[in-house]
Amino acid sequence: MPGGQRDCRLPTSCCAARRCEERWQHRAAIRDHGLDPRTLGVTEYDNDAPLAAVRRVMMESCGVIVLGLRRYQVESGSSKPGHVEARSIGGGWFSSAWPHMEAAMGYQLGLPLMVLRETGVLSDGIFDAAVTGRYVIEVDSTRGPQFLASSQWKQPLAHWERDVRTVAKNRGLPPKLY
Repeated sequence: MPGGQRDCRLPTSCCAARRCEERWQHRAAIRDHGLDPRTLGVTEYDNDAPLAAVRRVMMESCGVIVLGLRRYQVESGSSKPGHVEARSIGGGWFSSAWPHMEAAMGYQLGLPLMVLRETGVLSDGIFDAAVTGRYVIEVDSTRGPQFLASSQWKQPLAHWERDVRTVAKNRGLPPKLY
């Protein structure tokens, strides 16, 4: 739907939205599908507490894209120290807490999620495919816009877009009580 009406609004979670857009140019790629990406602090501004603002954007949206970028580097550490499942997590990265919260909020509203994780970010929380049962797309930030031309992006985007458009359609229907 290039150049057409933006009929589906959706939040894009990004802990460093401007840096993310410079690297991947994903917003334009999403708009090319007739979708309207929204990011607090970039396209949306609110005077309320951040969680209230995120909830308001979620309530107006048809799907959620969660971007987990490298935020905190762990040079040396362990998970579950002293436990039989203890393991080293040195050399990994954590994303911000925001993608986890935003994904959970979208999930609770029944919105379709598309989760992207920058290479090196630990598969923890929403970035663990077992959490949602959906494919978590790993993005090599050095590939930049070339990633958007890959089937690794295009195929999950098409599947997710179908779900987003179904949400938009269903919102116009009356509830079924039978």
